[in-house]
Amino acid sequence: MFARSLKAIVGLLLLLLMAGGLAFAFRVPLLESALTWALKERGIEAQLELATIGFQEAHIKEARLGPGNWLQASGITISYQLGELLKGQIAAVDIAYLDADLDLTTQEQPWAKIASYPDEDSSDGGEESQDIFRYLPPLSLKASKIRLADSFGEVSIDFSGNLWPEDNEALAVAGDFHIKSPQLGAATGNLTGAKESNGRLIGNLMISDGNLDLPEAELSGLNGNISFQVQDLVPIAIDAELSATKLLLDQAPEGARDLEELSLSASLTDKSLTIIGSFLSSDGLVSGSGTLALSDYV
Repeated sequence: MFARSLKAIVGLLLLLLMAGGLAFAFRVPLLESALTWALKERGIEAQLELATIGFQEAHIKEARLGPGNWLQASGITISYQLGELLKGQIAAVDIAYLDADLDLTTQEQPWAKIASYPDEDSSDGGEESQDIFRYLPPLSLKASKIRLADSFGEVSIDFSGNLWPEDNEALAVAGDFHIKSPQLGAATGNLTGAKESNGRLIGNLMISDGNLDLPEAELSGLNGNISFQVQDLVPIAIDAELSATKLLLDQAPEGARDLEELSLSASLTDKSLTIIGSFLSSDGLVSGSGTLALSDYV
């Protein structure tokens, strides 16, 4: 149903672009209504404000989705060729700003309806749900703010970067981030990664500056590199090389509360965990290093 709705919208776009007079003048409100209707067919509440529509580009001033407008975007430019658009293919999407509120504590997630795509070509003739990320065009995000809430607290993420599909049906991502949590601390850095066709997430985090702020400890000057692989939200491999300039421990013995020149190396697989660390006290009188190795710990 949804794919047929999109084809109908493309057909309407072609007719309006080729029409003259009154029909052409009303192309923006007509397509706003058509797009809103198509999203409603998927059970998605939407409010759209289109600015201009042409033969190669469409500009959306503002879009709001879902109850409570949990997803909002502005300054959207959609680039296309009309022939490819008839096949459901979009050349590129540029978004000036995106704002999202994601509550992970609720049973029904509002983005679930967006994250699946009905496949009308399924073998049984029905509409099977597919991963919509396989169909995303190259996307450029100039700025965004994403707020996550779960049972552990809240996290705010500022992100700017690019997403693009690869030939092997993977979705790649690269960009800059700033993460802040009132319960944990903050970090700034760069992310590169991909979502593979089997659902596995692989990536690399390069942290340029971070801090940890807990009641028992304060860590500052954190930087380093973390590579990871995640399957079904479960980490299956992590390699980290991190260092920090200062660590304050509230409950540590006198002389070991103020530590400097900290380093940490960690390697995690589904079968083993290895951690190597070292530190030096601020007065230079206390230093230490150690290694922890576990195998078959699950």
